[in-house]
Amino acid sequence: MAYAERVVTIEVEMTAVMAPYKISVDPPDAQIFIDEELRADPPLDLDLQPGQHSLRARRKGYQEQQVTITAVAGEPRETTISLEPSPEQLVKQRSATSSGERPWYRKWWVWTLASVGAAGIATAIVVPTVLSQRSACEKIGAEVCFPISQATPTLQLSLRF
Repeated sequence: MAYAERVVTIEVEMTAVMAPYKISVDPPDAQIFIDEELRADPPLDLDLQPGQHSLRARRKGYQEQQVTITAVAGEPRETTISLEPSPEQLVKQRSATSSGERPWYRKWWVWTLASVGAAGIATAIVVPTVLSQRSACEKIGAEVCFPISQATPTLQLSLRF
């Protein structure tokens, strides 16, 4: 039995199952939780199940922010969350800028003293080491020098009567 070759065209309508979503946070080193599950560092490109999701962002020194996002299958969406500094952080920033006072480790004299101290310690280590390795001739600045034996000299006395 022989079969005739036929070309069959099938039309299929595909529906998206997942919802592409891009999530960004300012500042970028914040933590992102989706439906209370910690995710990777932002920005995130991920596929979510369609429907509503809880999105929470937090970072030390900033107010935590939570929003509800709606993911729609096949529709790319994007959300950016901007975190605001916490009241304590704002007070610190204002006091630092209003007083003009810099922290102690950002003052010029701290680093000058540290440099001078480091140079003094290095000198105190290097100079005695170098001097202890010089020969006796070099220590006295002699132009011509003969090695002298370090053996203890013996005294010989001859007495004749």
